[in-house]
Amino acid sequence: MLGLIISESVPNSILYHIHENSLGYFEDSYNIRHLPKSLQPLARIGCSGCKVILKANMTERPNIVIDRNGIVLILEGNLGAYFFRQNTTYELLTADGVFRVILKPQFRHSLVFSDVQLTGVDFKVYKADLKGMFSTTAKKLLNFIIPKTIWPKIQKSLRFAINRRGFQIPSICGVEFEKPHIGYIKHAAIITTDFKFNLPHFLQVFQKFMKNN
Repeated sequence: MLGLIISESVPNSILYHIHENSLGYFEDSYNIRHLPKSLQPLARIGCSGCKVILKANMTERPNIVIDRNGIVLILEGNLGAYFFRQNTTYELLTADGVFRVILKPQFRHSLVFSDVQLTGVDFKVYKADLKGMFSTTAKKLLNFIIPKTIWPKIQKSLRFAINRRGFQIPSICGVEFEKPHIGYIKHAAIITTDFKFNLPHFLQVFQKFMKNN
């Protein structure tokens, strides 16, 4: 049995490139069609062309933290909610927030893939232009809306980015890994695995190494 230690700096380097390619921007709108059917006739009379627009953007590079409990992905960003009526847009609220996501690695052949699941949402509202009940419950509303609307879009993008090719467990000097298992320590993941040893290939690589040195 062999063991590999993968530092959290490896996936963080990958996330840096994902962030640089503007993966973390989301925009969606909700209109009368998203209301319960019983309210739609009344809404058409009062505001047929109205809609609410949600915009979310990552403000910091995503960061992975590994401890004994597993792998946690931390996403920081801001959220804006806007009300659109008669060709005019009104800002309802803006907020900063943090997503805490657990990554669940799994192995297929010699590739490491991972699912992503939302474990927590914490938003701090720093501007709410509506007064009264909405203003006082804005944070609760966000913590309810985010997992239902914005998170599924982010989750889909993350799954695509992580699972598109997977992380290849290397074959080193003729040693091929089989039946890998993953465990965790502070700042790193440990992959333990059985292996097959290709002696002719190892000797060929070793001879080439000695000849070059």
